[in-house]
Amino acid sequence: MKKKKTKAKFHWMIFADSYLTTALITFKELKEPKHFDKDSLEYQLAYKSKYLLITTVWNFKHAIEITIKSLSILLEEHYMPVHNLEDLAQNLVDLLDKKRIKPPEKMQELFIIILKYHYLKFWDSKLIKTGKFSDDYNDFLRYPDSQVKTIINLHFFDEIKQHELDELWTDMQIFRSVSNELNNTIITKIG
Repeated sequence: MKKKKTKAKFHWMIFADSYLTTALITFKELKEPKHFDKDSLEYQLAYKSKYLLITTVWNFKHAIEITIKSLSILLEEHYMPVHNLEDLAQNLVDLLDKKRIKPPEKMQELFIIILKYHYLKFWDSKLIKTGKFSDDYNDFLRYPDSQVKTIINLHFFDEIKQHELDELWTDMQIFRSVSNELNNTIITKIG
């Protein structure tokens, strides 16, 4: 696959961080609503039915994609113009190996999270009604009809449990921490 060169090398991490920060903000907003009256339709849909999680998860998945691309850009000023998180992660591993950069000890945790969201395994796969899927275009939850070709189980949001919310929050925190550590490692090694 032909890679694309970027002219905005350091912008990528800022974009990635903005998507991740948006996911974190919407998650916090869901837990402590501040913007809508409890009688409003917005409150009923976004907060009570927890549909705000649709954009929270999508922003997190998009942050994963842009973060991986930004780390690859730091290593070679090119990125793969694909959305497949597994392929992007493998490319990053190959680049780290090629540049002889030892990844952080928690790198395995980062890849577990990447693959969990690529294969839609978070929340015990309850968001998809049937089958096993990989989100090769990273568009699940971006549109009601995605390349995953399954229907989103919207009823799940009404029934989501605290441990499932905790899983998302923990994954976002681990991803942020380990990807920042990897970013710092790369910058230190390549100058």
